[in-house]
Amino acid sequence: MVRDDAIRPAVPQRRRKWPRRFGDYEIIGKLGMGGMGVVYKARQRRLDRVVALKMIRSAHFGDRRGVRRFRAEAEAIARLDHPHIVPLYEIGKRRGRHFFSMLLVESGSLMTHMPRLQKDHRRAAQVMAAVARAVHYAHQHGILHRDLKPANVLLDAEDQPYVSDFGLARDVGDKTRLTQTGAVVGTPSYMAPEQATGGGAKGSPEADVYSLGAILYELLTGQPPFAGETALATLQLSQKGNPRTPRSMNRKASADLEAICLKCLEKDPGRRYPTAEALALDLERFLRDEPVGARPRTLLSGAVRWARRRPGPARLLALAAVLLLAWVTGSLVMATRLYRLRPPPPNDPPVVVLMDTPADRGVYDLERRGTGGTNADVLNDRLDGMGLDLVKEPVAADWHREAHVLGLRPELVVIHRSCFFHALNKKFDFHYPNDEHEELDPNWKLLYATADDKLVGFLGLLATANPRTQFLVYSRGTDRQWPQESYRKKWVDDAELRFPALKGRIKTQFITGGLKDGTFTNSNVAEDTRRNVRDLVGRAKSAR
Repeated sequence: MVRDDAIRPAVPQRRRKWPRRFGDYEIIGKLGMGGMGVVYKARQRRLDRVVALKMIRSAHFGDRRGVRRFRAEAEAIARLDHPHIVPLYEIGKRRGRHFFSMLLVESGSLMTHMPRLQKDHRRAAQVMAAVARAVHYAHQHGILHRDLKPANVLLDAEDQPYVSDFGLARDVGDKTRLTQTGAVVGTPSYMAPEQATGGGAKGSPEADVYSLGAILYELLTGQPPFAGETALATLQLSQKGNPRTPRSMNRKASADLEAICLKCLEKDPGRRYPTAEALALDLERFLRDEPVGARPRTLLSGAVRWARRRPGPARLLALAAVLLLAWVTGSLVMATRLYRLRPPPPNDPPVVVLMDTPADRGVYDLERRGTGGTNADVLNDRLDGMGLDLVKEPVAADWHREAHVLGLRPELVVIHRSCFFHALNKKFDFHYPNDEHEELDPNWKLLYATADDKLVGFLGLLATANPRTQFLVYSRGTDRQWPQESYRKKWVDDAELRFPALKGRIKTQFITGGLKDGTFTNSNVAEDTRRNVRDLVGRAKSAR
């Protein structure tokens, strides 16, 4: 059931009449009409309050499926007691006509307030965070909305949002099939791709998350993510196309809100936020100027947030940083030019620096943990006999021996991608997830991003100073992304973009077996490592 709008505003007609009285209700006027119901503004005489009164349309009096759907909507609302869901007052039947009454929210829907909220993205994020929490509450109580869109989010006089119109809602515990198999349920511009095929008509929490992202997209850009000339064209676009990035359409849109929005709109439900609550949490982090999960924090974005919170000290620090940067840049440029005037000869035998941390979480072999040993000790044994000068360089939280490694002028640096993180986390002791499905602690992810930034900075410094040095970066996948070859390629591309001197000089290795079983004592892993080392040392010898 494809819906262009759940409740259409009533069109005034001179001869159209409505009942002046309906039981305890005195009808004041018509608010709107949908495919199944009509909504009136009414006064409940017994309690002397103005309400929204929804009745089933006369066309559905004899339609058992329509009656069941109408009652299902009322029963769904009745189960939900949340400050941001329109509350139900009464449900009943009078003279064969089913009805229910609800809180009357007269300030209009998001459609009405869209122009104002498009100019105030922080307020838009506040509204959407509240809506997402309401939707999560509904999910916890077994109710899937399946038709979230701006017209179904009402705002009261105090700008507080209310989720409304559960006409297409589904009770996940109800085995009654009110939606025909293969039916397309929802409104095309806000419908998840899997709903658009009809196979996902039952809905899912992830589909509702998609719809919330589509609403946020419209609040950022002024238009939904997909809008064709017809409903069918819109459905096809949502299945096959990708939405334009919000910042390409509105330069004032926040990069964090863009990332949150696009995460909701992922084609694969598994790549969206797993719950509407997770979306709400990310929006609330944005509102607190904290790093959001949809957009990993960098040193630069962290500094920008800190500057927003403390503008006075930030100005002084910025001035000092500019002066320091000018001095450091001049010194580095001069030092680099002088150094390159007399390039040193290659080492004989080639120097290979093995860098890792003795922090227990970073040591692959259990018997070496707590002994002060590192993975470099195992590597040293596996690379023995290759005619190399092997130098072990342990990394601790306060490691600052860049100058020492620079002085070695190594042909190759073999380094554990997570060594700086494990060394730092030995001090911070942020929780390591025990299960691959457990959500990572935001502080854990922030520390990992900071440590990774330090690693890339060190590689860039070494590559700039030593034109011959090659790099082998290995990991078992502490961050859960390293096992993916596409992610490792992107990681290398980003490092090369940041430090052009690294171009073509980094090779990555995923330790087969992963976090559970990966170790250099494995003969296949050892042979792969020897092959990579042999190849990179050969490159270093031929480099000029």
